[in-house]
Amino acid sequence: MMRCEPRGRCCPVRRWAKRLILFTAAVAVVAAAVGYFAVPRAARSDWALRKAEREMSSALGTPVHIGKLDFTWKNGFVATDVRTDPTSLGDMEAVWTVREVGFRPRPMRVFSKRPKAAAVLREPRMELKWRGEVAQAAGVPVRPPSIRSPFAGRFKGLYLTDFTIEWGVVVIDHPSFIEPVRIDDIWASGELDARKDAVRLEVRGLSARVNGGAVSARGRLEIRPQGASGRLSLSAQNVDVNDFVVEAVRNLQPMVEVEDGGTHKGGMDLHVEGEARADRAGGLLSAFTGRGDLRIFGADLQRSRILHVVGEAVGLPGLIATRFHTVAQKFSVQNGRVLLEEVRAEASEGALAMTGWVGPGGSLDVVVRLDPGLGRGPREAVRVIGTVRRPEAMK
Repeated sequence: MMRCEPRGRCCPVRRWAKRLILFTAAVAVVAAAVGYFAVPRAARSDWALRKAEREMSSALGTPVHIGKLDFTWKNGFVATDVRTDPTSLGDMEAVWTVREVGFRPRPMRVFSKRPKAAAVLREPRMELKWRGEVAQAAGVPVRPPSIRSPFAGRFKGLYLTDFTIEWGVVVIDHPSFIEPVRIDDIWASGELDARKDAVRLEVRGLSARVNGGAVSARGRLEIRPQGASGRLSLSAQNVDVNDFVVEAVRNLQPMVEVEDGGTHKGGMDLHVEGEARADRAGGLLSAFTGRGDLRIFGADLQRSRILHVVGEAVGLPGLIATRFHTVAQKFSVQNGRVLLEEVRAEASEGALAMTGWVGPGGSLDVVVRLDPGLGRGPREAVRVIGTVRRPEAMK
């Protein structure tokens, strides 16, 4: 058994332990210094840029091109001038561009099969262009987009503990719109946990500018092999009513569907919240259940299709020309069907009330009651069935 020598003499075991510690510390310092400068240099190489393009292309299912890739220990990986090739989304063609994508992984999860990181998208822009007629004219069938696993190869998933979108823009170009619709100043934050067989998305907050008004939302989406679930809270204030808004809310309030020569000008406030569960993600919309309220104000709403058939049914052909300045309503949504509970539309000549429901695809069954100022008698009522675009009055 080795003993340390007395009177302050250094024990050999201690000497070797000190040398080993000093050597290990020196190696660690050198390795850290080399890594500190080598990792950023490697991230700027053509190999790293092509590798990043392949991984992003695999995740999105479409070719991705990166202008420049950089790395700093403070900000992580930063890709600039990112864009995708045109991608088919059903009858729409989508093109993505992002000025800057930041990806800051946790140090111990950089080379993990399921990286854990924070991400930021600065000035993302998505352009959606309708191509249905072009594809149909060429004999190409229009198919809905297929959902594929975004984690091919060795990657098992991605966990973004915090993602941020700054100054986003969406442009929608559709033949039914007089001019392309812009959704500007999109800001969002949340959390994304994506695996090969499951995705969980939590949007803590989202805000945007649409048609001069403000839109805000928050929600959660979860997709698993056993089914899908989600919840949503959406609010819009002072949004100008145009063709895009009509397309979005005609099943909430069928009066906004007007004939040729009609108008639906005005401002709109909307709030809706609810949740849904379905066997698959595509069935969430039809399974949505919730409540909301809608108000159109300062409006010049006339020549509504539904009032055309009501006026003909009660012998008031001039009803279609009545200008309504306010429409206020409360509604509930059950499995995709909108139940109109308290609807009141006001004009200078009088008012009307509406109850009933509007189903998926625009099918409807409502009762319209005219106040004496609009009708010829007390509370004339007409039942209207059919669809929002082709209503029919019951005799």
